[in-house]
Amino acid sequence: MQFALESVIFTLSLSLRLKLKNMIVVADSGSTKCDWVFINNSKEMIKTSTMGFNPFFHSTELIENKLKENTIIEELRFQTLEVYFYGAGCSSM
Repeated sequence: MQFALESVIFTLSLSLRLKLKNMIVVADSGSTKCDWVFINNSKEMIKTSTMGFNPFFHSTELIENKLKENTIIEELRFQTLEVYFYGAGCSSM
């Protein structure tokens, strides 16, 4: 049973990688939660969330580590062309 489940997960993972290339990511972050939406050329979406990020209070190292803990973000990061991050502590300056 365990082998079959791992095989299904690998197959899904591979199909996601092949299907979702050239993605953009939109992230909407408050102080407590950040919602992430990955969108491919066919306008298919995958949603996930992480803790909220604020560059005034969180170090680059903490942000990187928390992003790596999210399996969806980790899986899709190399298919991502653009990231639009809207969040607490960010400005256009």
